[in-house]
Parts: sequence; C-alpha cells; structure tokens
Amino acid sequence: MHTETPEVLAGDHLLHTDWNPRHVLIDEKRAHLVGWSYPTLGAAWIDPACWLVWLIQAGHNPSAAERAAARAPSWDTASRDALDSFSATQVSFWTSLAHEKSDPRANQLAAAARRWASHRQQLKR
Repeated sequence: MHTETPEVLAGDHLLHTDWNPRHVLIDEKRAHLVGWSYPTLGAAWIDPACWLVWLIQAGHNPSAAERAAARAPSWDTASRDALDSFSATQVSFWTSLAHEKSDPRANQLAAAARRWASHRQQLKR
C-alpha cells in the first residue's frame, strides 16, 4: 500500500489488514478474527480504519463508521493527518484492486473508500 506519508503507518502492533465479513466469525460469547493472509506490523489504529471502509460499503455513513471505529481504544492514537492520508490510500488500493480483478465488491469498496476520503476532506473545511 503506497502513501505519501509512510511514517504515519509505522508501529509495532500486529495487524490483520484483511477485514471482510468472511474473516469475522461470531459465536455466543465473542468474535473471532480468522483468515490471516496479510498480517503485518504497523500503527494500532490501522485495523479499525480498514474495517471502516467495509462498514461504509455495508450502508453506514462515514460519520457513523468513524464512530464505530472510535470504539477501538487505538483509534485515538491516529492523528487527523494520518486518517486523511490513510483514507486516500484506501481509495487508491480499492480502485486498483477493482480494475485489476473486475470484482463488483471491490468496486463497491472503492466507492466506500471515496466516500470516506470525501468525508475526511469535508472535515478539513
């Protein structure tokens, strides 16, 4: 994933990064995160930011998705600039994947990422 400010992604937290509905299994007591195909180390807020795009794709507006992400304690460690940069990076990532795979879900996620990035830009005004 390319970003103009890679330092905002730096960290030593184990990240899943491949959030999608098939990778979150819920039983009576808890949720289980499976499908660890792309583990990496980075800033702790990145995983909540990754699933934020999926929440928007599922119908949440960007403000509601950010409020849900903010329930993760690590969310508060992200600066506004880091979130702005990451949202733009998500647009590039999902758009590239959509073109590469001709996958309708990737197109939906690219649209969700654009909605989030637009929301982040509106917060700057």
